[in-house]
Amino acid sequence: MPYFIPNSSELEKYLTIGSRFSAVFIFENGEEYSGQCSFTGMKKDQYLIFEITARTLESLITYKADISSSSSGIQVIIRGFADTESGHIIAFRTQLLGIRSAFSWLMFVEFPERVEAKVVRKDKRLKINLQTEAAFGKTAAIVVVRDISVSGCCLYVEQDIELHQGDEVKVKLQFDNLSEPLQLCTIANWRKNGAGYSVGMTFNRPIALSDQLRLELLQYSPLNL
Repeated sequence: MPYFIPNSSELEKYLTIGSRFSAVFIFENGEEYSGQCSFTGMKKDQYLIFEITARTLESLITYKADISSSSSGIQVIIRGFADTESGHIIAFRTQLLGIRSAFSWLMFVEFPERVEAKVVRKDKRLKINLQTEAAFGKTAAIVVVRDISVSGCCLYVEQDIELHQGDEVKVKLQFDNLSEPLQLCTIANWRKNGAGYSVGMTFNRPIALSDQLRLELLQYSPLNL
């Protein structure tokens, strides 16, 4: 994948608070353990902070790893999808600095020297702010469509709903220039966002994002004035 040498400003474009990533822990003896983490913040150009689950922590302890300091020798490979306009998958290798408890388990890693990034969404997203309805299985919910593209959309959901990758969801998208108002989607990913969740959806069949529909969507675009 193409790569860049990051500084904090560049990396902030790819790391959004609450974004979920996979983490592969590589120990000095060559053993590996894979877990999950969520980005929670950074100290500019010094280190990154990720929240890990208690299960991941327990597994690291099982490996008898010294997780309290940077002398552990544990390398960490972080991979995941970045919430960028073009849609990127990113990956970087770093060093574990330590794990601390502060309401949750926080993992501190060195600021990466190099980050690989590749565009995975060929169709550009249009930012909108549209309240509508969606059916998550048998559960109906009021959602806000935050962006839309040929291949999918992002929903903001405040209602407490069980989310599973690959689940089918019906989203009501009623526009004059869209022939099918009810779109069948599957959940691609999700992350915690404020009081709710941002849920990435993939349309089961791409929509025709015509110039007329793009113009119609402008009335739902958020304005920064």
